[in-house]
Amino acid sequence: MAPQMSYKHSGVKEAARKDETGMETWSDFKYSATQLDLAGVKFQAGNLEDLFDIKFSKDRRYCFRVCKRGCFEIPPFRVDDYTATFLRNLIAFEQSCIGIKDRKFTSHAFLMDKLINSPEDVGLLEEVGIIRNGLGSTEEEFLVFNNICKNVSPNDSSFQEPCKEVSNYCKQSWPKFAAKLRRDYFGSPWTIISIIAAFFLFALTLLQTIYTLLSYY
Repeated sequence: MAPQMSYKHSGVKEAARKDETGMETWSDFKYSATQLDLAGVKFQAGNLEDLFDIKFSKDRRYCFRVCKRGCFEIPPFRVDDYTATFLRNLIAFEQSCIGIKDRKFTSHAFLMDKLINSPEDVGLLEEVGIIRNGLGSTEEEFLVFNNICKNVSPNDSSFQEPCKEVSNYCKQSWPKFAAKLRRDYFGSPWTIISIIAAFFLFALTLLQTIYTLLSYY
C-alpha cells in the first residue's frame, strides 16, 4: 500500500513541475515573428519529416562570431480548412490523457500562438516557407492561431531550450543593431551600390589628399 501512495505522490509532483516549467517558458517568451525579425533572428524552414524538430542556432556563414545571426528553424506545415479542428482534437487528447508526458502538439500550438500576433507575422512565416497557406488569406490563418490556445493550460514545455535561447539572443544589443543596418543600408541592391560608390569616392579623396601633402613636403 505504501509504495502505491508514494508513486501517486511522485506523479503529482512531476506533473506540478511540468506545469510550472511550461507556464514559465511561455510567460518568458514574449516575441512575435516580426519582433524577432527586427531583433536580428532569421527564420528558416526546417525538417519536413519531423514537425517537432524545432531548434535555434547561429548562422555559420559569417566569419566573425559577433556577426553571426540567430537562426530559428521550424519545420514547415500546411494550414487549411481542417487545421483548427484537427489541432483542437489533438490538444484535447493530450490534455485529457494523464499518461502522456510530452504534450508536443500543445507546445507547438503555444509556440505558433506566441509567434503569430498579426497577419504580418503570418506573412513573414509564409515568405520563408514555414507556413503553407491553404486558406487563401493571411487574415484567416491569423485567426486560426489566435484562437487555437484559448482555454488551454500551458502545462508542457517541449521546446523550452530553443525558446530560452531565442529570448537570450534578443536581449543582446548587437543583433538588433546589425538587423537595423541590414534593413536601412543593405536592404536593396541600389543602396549597397550607393554605399560602395560613396566609400570608393571617400578613398579616392583621401588618397588625393595624402598625395598632395606628400608632394608639398
